This record gives sequence, C-alpha cells and structure tokens, in this order.
Amino acid sequence: MPPVSPGFDLTQMAPAILDGARVSITVFDLEGRMLYFNQHAPQVLDRKPEYIGRDIQLCHTQPHSTQKFQKMLETFRAGKRQEFYYTITRNERKLAVKVTPLIVGGQVVGGVHTAMALAPTPEV
Repeated sequence: MPPVSPGFDLTQMAPAILDGARVSITVFDLEGRMLYFNQHAPQVLDRKPEYIGRDIQLCHTQPHSTQKFQKMLETFRAGKRQEFYYTITRNERKLAVKVTPLIVGGQVVGGVHTAMALAPTPEV
C-alpha cells in the first residue's frame, strides 16, 4: 500500500479521487471484459453502463484498434508488465491514452486504460 497520511481514509476517498481526476479511467480483466469506468470516461470515450461485463473490444470500431488491444491483452495474459502509450482522435479531440497492467497480489489480472484530452495549457 502506498504511504497515506494518518487520518486520511483512502477507501472512503477513492471514488472522489477517481472521478475528480478529470481523466477517463476504464478497468478490464484478462478476457477483455470491462469491469469499471469512472464518471469522466463517458465524456471522453464511448462508455455506457450496459457495457460493464462486456468485451471492451466492442467499443473499438477500427480494425487496427482491435488488433492493438488484442496485442495488449496477450501481453498482460503472459504476465508482462509492459505499458502502452498512444494518441487517438475522438470527436475532433486528440487524446493521450495509456494502458497499464492491473496488478493484484503480484499477478497481472487485467488492465487499466486511461485517456485524457490534449489541449493547450492555460498560463498559471
């Protein structure tokens, strides 16, 4: 478990953190079934409640996209901890995508797909 400040209840705060990050987060198992997506995901990608438990590849309409996802699944099934990075364009927005293995108890049990819009950064 990562370090947590005393009194900070990570279990209670996790939903707010996942939804407040303004990053699309989707979790899938080694069969490619969608297990979870956060509240921001439908604003960025094709995510609907009825997709939970279904093959995430049904969200991929381009053949090259399906092939890329299949390669990621094969990598994760082999227990490899490789991360994948790429960009896509959805609804005229360029998105940065990162797919990482989901590791529980030292074993790869699925993947975590994150996506966020690439936009000019306002001055701070």
